[in-house]
Amino acid sequence: DARRVLELEPLSLDERRLRLEDAQARIQAAQEDPQIDVVGPWADEVAALLRYDCSDAAAEIAAIVSGNSDASLSDRERLTLATEPLNDRLAAWPDEAESAAVFRARLDRLVEPVSYQIYLGDAWTDSARVEIIPAPALELQLTATPPAYAKAAPTTARDSGSRQVSALEGSRIDVAANCTNNKRLQRVWLTLKDETEPLRLELKPVDDEQQQWRLDVSGTPLERIQRPLRFELQVTDEDGLHLPSPARAYIGIKPDRPPTGSAEIVHRVVLPTARPTIIYRVADDYGVANVRLKMQIEKARESDGYRAEDSDAEPTTASASPADSNVESSSAATSAEATAPSEATTSTESSHVDLLAGGPLVAEQLPRRGEAPIDLGSLGLVKGDRLKLTLEVTDYRGESPGVTILADPLILEISDESGVLAAISEADERSEERMTEIIKQQLGIGDSP
Repeated sequence: DARRVLELEPLSLDERRLRLEDAQARIQAAQEDPQIDVVGPWADEVAALLRYDCSDAAAEIAAIVSGNSDASLSDRERLTLATEPLNDRLAAWPDEAESAAVFRARLDRLVEPVSYQIYLGDAWTDSARVEIIPAPALELQLTATPPAYAKAAPTTARDSGSRQVSALEGSRIDVAANCTNNKRLQRVWLTLKDETEPLRLELKPVDDEQQQWRLDVSGTPLERIQRPLRFELQVTDEDGLHLPSPARAYIGIKPDRPPTGSAEIVHRVVLPTARPTIIYRVADDYGVANVRLKMQIEKARESDGYRAEDSDAEPTTASASPADSNVESSSAATSAEATAPSEATTSTESSHVDLLAGGPLVAEQLPRRGEAPIDLGSLGLVKGDRLKLTLEVTDYRGESPGVTILADPLILEISDESGVLAAISEADERSEERMTEIIKQQLGIGDSP
């Protein structure tokens, strides 16, 4: 067997004090920066610095590492408990430090098991053996389950390194960790990094060998993800080893886009008793919960001369819409304060028609095109009134409230027969002009040589 002698070098009192000051600086940085994960490798390194010259502080750090500390104390409170004896030790340094010596030797790279024996003066130790043990290897598994209304299958991402996944807003993110080199894990935890105070969540083993672990996401931000999240996952195995670097993941949000809707009508100038048909179209990526047609009546101003014959009549109020639609009506009148005896007043009345019956429309039913006849005769309209029609669409998001959008409004002008005929004639003239222009373009008439 190859034999090698390593000289043990004693640490000076200054070197030992510098180790304590290094630990003190690390603890102070962790107290000031909550994003520093004080469990795992950080705690191992700080405990090693404290082990020989401040064992009380090292014990507090070890309590954080083991995860078996008093549940009533947070990690930051444990750091405070470690700081007190450490500050006292440094304030009294060296005190009794000279009564004990600390020696150090270094073997840069260990590639196979070794046996060793320590000789110090005329004393020696029994032979001991250092075995080579692997660090734990981990596979992190993320499963995104979309909300029920999305009717999409869960997606699973598996990877042993850094990863990035996207999930629909409101999805459930299940986290699982599997040890891939058959080591028994003592502790597995996940730290959400997007909180002002990082949130640590403990995973639980699901097999007797403690190689497969799962996170109960109930009551956590992962139960219904509402915003992007990033986290780190770390473990402690049966040998007290950790992952060389934590497994990191980022969960992005796939936005549930708002719905879209449009409405159109053939004629914009109609009779008070007409029954025009609104043609509408609605669409959404997952579902539509409600479609309504909002109607707002702008009454003609008396100064326009349209209502002179009705000056002594009772004012009218909007009522029902088509018989097969559920209509809720409300009216409101607004008047401008008169600054002159002849200033006109304008009153408005509003109502709406529900266009969607029988529950939400799911993705397979979209886009949906429909027609809605509007019975103007029931609205008490007269020449000079205007009717503003606005399509309102609300998407379906299960238990969460949907997003509502308003399409561009349609304006109907109420007129008599002569006004309607004039509007139709004007529209026909415009159509003829457009048709003539199209024909000229097709035949090349009027093009420059």
